[in-house]
Amino acid sequence: MKRLIQHTKSLKRSFLLILVMASTHLVSGCSDSDDNNSMSKQAVTISGSAIKGTLNSAKVEAISAADMSVLGTTQTNNEGEYTLEFEKNADQDSGLILIKVSADEDTEMICDADKCGSVNNGDTVTASDLSGLELMTTLTLDKSTNSTVEVTGLPVNSLTTAATEVITNSLGGSVLSTLTGPDLSKLQQDASEVVLSSLGVSDRSLDIFSSKIPDATKIEAGLSASFSNQQKNTATQLSILNAAFAGTDDGLVNELSDYLNALKGALSSGDFNSNFSTTIQDIQAAYTEAYDILNGAGGIPSSVTIADFTSITWPSNINFENGGIVIDIKDPNTGGDGTGSWTLTITGKATVNGIQIDIPEVKVQNVAAVPSSANTADIESAFKQQTEVGGITVQNVSFNITEETSTKVVIEYSATITASGITQTQNLIYTYTR
Repeated sequence: MKRLIQHTKSLKRSFLLILVMASTHLVSGCSDSDDNNSMSKQAVTISGSAIKGTLNSAKVEAISAADMSVLGTTQTNNEGEYTLEFEKNADQDSGLILIKVSADEDTEMICDADKCGSVNNGDTVTASDLSGLELMTTLTLDKSTNSTVEVTGLPVNSLTTAATEVITNSLGGSVLSTLTGPDLSKLQQDASEVVLSSLGVSDRSLDIFSSKIPDATKIEAGLSASFSNQQKNTATQLSILNAAFAGTDDGLVNELSDYLNALKGALSSGDFNSNFSTTIQDIQAAYTEAYDILNGAGGIPSSVTIADFTSITWPSNINFENGGIVIDIKDPNTGGDGTGSWTLTITGKATVNGIQIDIPEVKVQNVAAVPSSANTADIESAFKQQTEVGGITVQNVSFNITEETSTKVVIEYSATITASGITQTQNLIYTYTR
């Protein structure tokens, strides 16, 4: 695990900012929260399709993963398409948003497998057999100066649900509210690799988070005209695989749940074990049955060639730690090597002239890492050395790491800081998240 300090310039800036804010707060008693009501609003529109077999009148929600608050709600139409609309604050931080599609008392689904319980391929599955069904995908809405934000063509299906499980299993709660678009893009890529590897799919020509997988009952009509021949082959294979989650003895809801639980177990153990292999064998058997009935009925496009499944193999090109994917993103703004993927949040108290002040929160993006071999004394020394610039002096330093995981490091820090003629005793909490 990497222990962290920030860049010299960021350290100096954050300390000066804390000193200025604390002094201002002492005089005025105000905080930056007073301006919350003046934030401008953005109109957000998110549209896409929900395919596990086409879902009609399914509930669709946009949910902030940081606090699970619902941002907007709608329903799918009879083609499984949805459009969500809601407002957000224009200067709101990036954060993970879940798009959740769930069955309610009005939902119906076209059976895309050999059988969906007692329902035959192509017939309608009623709401009573869909109880408990939830499909998900992920996105972020980064800060923007635009008055409107539009996201189109966002697919939700069994595969995005599985990959979303990998992502949320990898993240601590604090990082969910600060996750940026580039961070999520890399996470989605890694999560897709885990899911496709687990299912024995060898081709990676399609991004499952952005490419619509057609309903298996109408594959040819659902294949995008922009797909290459290879992408059409892969989309067809993924379409039938998506259908296979409805075609096992356990039924749609239970089979998807069984697979997700097996996937979480694999992430925890760091391998696809024998129990996981049994789950995959059930899905691939259902895949074969779905393929046979579709092929016999002329449902497989004549131009499509479907690749054979490969053996399931735990991905060796992804860094896993503590049951999740380690987020180590290259920063496109700085050209960094991935060490600038952390966010530092500073909170705490300062004592000035015997008066204790709650310091307004300070947040610093793109915090760099130091080698994992560094210990607390090394970090304390570097911390003091980097801070004592530009007239700042630091005395009586105390520096303790109180929490350390793959996505979060918490440091309790105290010191006497002098800058610009102001002396403070600071007791701060440094929370690093990614």
